[in-house]
Amino acid sequence: MSSFIATACAQALSHVAPGALQRSDLNRQINLPIAQWLVQDERSDIPWKVAFGKPVLTFRLIDLLTITAEVNADALQRQGMEHDLHFIVKIAHEKGSWDEGESYSHFLTEQGLNGKLRMRAGVYLKPGAYTVATILYDAASERRNLSFYHIQVKGPHSGQVPELLSEVPEISFLGSPENTGPLGPMRVPLPVETQRAILFDLIVDLSTREESGDRLELTPPNSDAGRSSLPTTLPNPLPTPNSERLPMPPTPSRERQRTGNSAEQTSEQSRLQEIAKTLAKMDFQPGCTRVTALDVLRLGTLLPPTPAGDVDWQQLGKENSVADKVMVSVDTLGGRKEAGKFFQEQIGRTIAQPPQCNLNSSNPLHVIAILSRGIHFPSGSKKPRIEPGCNCKLFYFYESDQDIGGVDDLGKMLEPLSPRLLEFGNAETFRERVFEFAEAVKGIQ
Repeated sequence: MSSFIATACAQALSHVAPGALQRSDLNRQINLPIAQWLVQDERSDIPWKVAFGKPVLTFRLIDLLTITAEVNADALQRQGMEHDLHFIVKIAHEKGSWDEGESYSHFLTEQGLNGKLRMRAGVYLKPGAYTVATILYDAASERRNLSFYHIQVKGPHSGQVPELLSEVPEISFLGSPENTGPLGPMRVPLPVETQRAILFDLIVDLSTREESGDRLELTPPNSDAGRSSLPTTLPNPLPTPNSERLPMPPTPSRERQRTGNSAEQTSEQSRLQEIAKTLAKMDFQPGCTRVTALDVLRLGTLLPPTPAGDVDWQQLGKENSVADKVMVSVDTLGGRKEAGKFFQEQIGRTIAQPPQCNLNSSNPLHVIAILSRGIHFPSGSKKPRIEPGCNCKLFYFYESDQDIGGVDDLGKMLEPLSPRLLEFGNAETFRERVFEFAEAVKGIQ
């Protein structure tokens, strides 16, 4: 399932009662004494149910907490009265005051409302303990609800890179206009302090697999790293202004029915791009980062070598989700027997032309990271070896999947360069691999 969780209004809805109109306000316009309410006791003037999901780790390296509030329409009814509902979520860290941000939803309801009204909010949280306040205010009747909830978000083992998540805000609400990057605010980096200047090349392979009925081949069989237990989105999320999607609670991956159709391929591509965005945030200090996106099976360059800060991820996603690019037919793949040679040439060019940036260093280290779901080249394809001799350090971020069998030909081509394999199949393992990668680069003298 897709893990792209862009930034949209946090009030994703389901089962909206007839007669309820959701406003698209991204920011609260009504002036309310929130600060005064937060020092008061809990209250429930309007019967409701508030549910908190378990914090879910995302490929953004931080957890997403979802909050759902449900109001029975019958509890709102007063003869001859419409309702003007405002749903607000505030959060405070255990060692701090209430965060200035908030999640906000606005609903106008007509007379004769029936059924249930559900409101959902989402917030990214770094490891720590938090207090969550949920508020529902009806401006028409001046009735309001206030409840508090305490939650603990478990942290990662940071190893020797404590600074990696230092720039990521502790609390980042979905819906904030500036919250458009893969780790909350758009330009939040993942700093890594290194002993040498780093020239970092990230090469992302966005190839789609073969459409072959009952056979989906990419990943080596019996791969434990592919056992993902974290489907990360609602199966049929309702549209919001920027296609926001909120995670579902963990479900064993073996229950999934893999079809390999275009919808599934699109979701997998979106997840891979989400992972790529996170890796592109690696900020080696001193250093610079360049991103290249390839479709190896189509012999195409989707994104030429580009400074990480200049990558238009939204445009890249649009270009790579066009229907005829999502699935590759068997016949089409049959004509792509030069894919191995294409990949060899691309790696050769990257090795020969490291990123250009002024580091004021006479001995920079060239680090190349390749991100891929693996490739099973068409039958009869040439698979030329990539000759060793690279004056660089190579890492292979390999997203494996237990539901797909076969040989990863791309990985085999890289073997002469002795890459460090960083295999992962879910968000938890990915976070471990990112820390492992950062530690490895940080320790190079």
